[in-house]
Amino acid sequence: MNISGGTGPDEKFVPRPSDWGRIETAYGHSFSEEGKRQIIDLVDKYFFWQPGEANAPFVDDAINYLNALEKAGKRFWQTMLEREDIPALIGDARLRGDAIIFVQNHVGRYLERFDFRRKTDWDALQNTMGACVAAFGKTRQYLVGEAADRGFVEGRAWNNLVWNLAVFVEAKQLPFRVSKGDGPTRASPFVRFVWELQETFPSRFRRHHASLIALAEAISVARREIKRALARREAQKINSPDAPT
Repeated sequence: MNISGGTGPDEKFVPRPSDWGRIETAYGHSFSEEGKRQIIDLVDKYFFWQPGEANAPFVDDAINYLNALEKAGKRFWQTMLEREDIPALIGDARLRGDAIIFVQNHVGRYLERFDFRRKTDWDALQNTMGACVAAFGKTRQYLVGEAADRGFVEGRAWNNLVWNLAVFVEAKQLPFRVSKGDGPTRASPFVRFVWELQETFPSRFRRHHASLIALAEAISVARREIKRALARREAQKINSPDAPT
C-alpha cells in the first residue's frame, strides 16, 4: 500500500470535440459546456494527485523507518537515564558521540546550532530529542489514519475520480448506477461513460481498462471504499471532543 503527500506534474486534461462526441455517444447523454468544464476539473484533480501516490513509498516501509527512528530515540534516552550525573555527561566522549551520530543521521541540518561543550547546547539537544520522540507516536497515528481513510493511497485518486463523477451525473439526474449484469457486450451507461472518458487519458492514467466487466467491478469497489471512508470520517467528527453537543 503506497501513501504519499506529493503531487505530480501539472498535466491538464484537454479533450477534443471529437473526444466529447465519443464520450457522449457511449453514455447516451450530452453535457453542457459548463458540465464539460466540471468534468475537466475532476479529471485535472485526478491527473494532479495520481502521480504522487503512484511514486510514493509503501506505507509499511514508512512505518518501519519510523520504528527504527523510535528505537534509536529510546536508546538515546535509556542511555541518558542510566546515568545520574547528567551535567557531567557533557564531557563524556562515548555518550556525546552516540548523541552526535544520531543527530547527524536524522536531524543533521540542525547540528551546527549545537556546541556540545556547553551545557546550554547540550540541553537544547535533549529538548530536540524529546520533541522527536514525542512526535513518533503522532506520526504513526497520522500515517495509519491517512492510509485507512483519506491518505494518498495508491488507487485512491482513481476511486475519488469515479466517486466524484457519479456524484456529478447524479446531481444532473443522469445514470450513475452500475449493474451487476454488466458484461462484455452490455454495460451500464455510467460504466460506458467512464470507459470512454478514460480512452481520452494518457495510458499511464487509465485504470481497470482490461474489460468492461473489470471496470464495472472496480467502480463498485471504489464506491464502497469511498463510502466507508466518508462514514468513518463523519463518525470521527461526531465523536471528536470538539464536536458540538
